[in-house]
Amino acid sequence: AGEGDVPLRRGRPAAAIALDRSGYIQTVAYADLVDVARREDAVIHVLVRAGRFVLRRGRHVAVEAERPISSATVAAIRAAFAIGSE
Repeated sequence: AGEGDVPLRRGRPAAAIALDRSGYIQTVAYADLVDVARREDAVIHVLVRAGRFVLRRGRHVAVEAERPISSATVAAIRAAFAIGSE
């Protein structure tokens, strides 16, 4: 699968999340994403990686969950990404 492809598990709706900032991804706090996934009983697919330039809007993360994800969960996912100008 290429970058941006998401092999989704059957029966679990997915939500696409934009990181909401443009810039270069400097780091990804994967341990924080695992904590969010456990807390929400969800699967988080990171569709971008460190070093990549991302636009404010896009499909950067996909989340599979049985229930809709809250704005607090979206904020926690976005906080796991450090984005800078270079």
